[in-house]
Amino acid sequence: MNCVIFYGLVRAFMKMKGELQCDEMNKVVDVIKSQKNKCCRSGCSNYCWWPIKEHKPSTPCKLVKNDKIDWYLVYNFQGYLAIEHRENIYNYHYLLAEMFADDGFILNTKCKIEIV
Repeated sequence: MNCVIFYGLVRAFMKMKGELQCDEMNKVVDVIKSQKNKCCRSGCSNYCWWPIKEHKPSTPCKLVKNDKIDWYLVYNFQGYLAIEHRENIYNYHYLLAEMFADDGFILNTKCKIEIV
């Protein structure tokens, strides 16, 4: 099991967690490890990304967008690793993990990602 932890530096005790559910797991784990201790970039309060281009896996996503899940770890349309809110998920996103945020979690440019 590869658990993704996304945490905020403003409130370091606040976390967003999820389990990777994708093909090419080792490649995705390596991408996330390469971003450890690097803050994300953010466009707004419901989207952030790391500027690393990756090719989406050729196999279909194992995950399907679910109205009960608020957050997803994805490869976006540009191939960037990103955290996106359900409202921003479209057919061109490759879903990597369902993410579950602690109550009060705030998405901002000081957030970081790691694998545990």
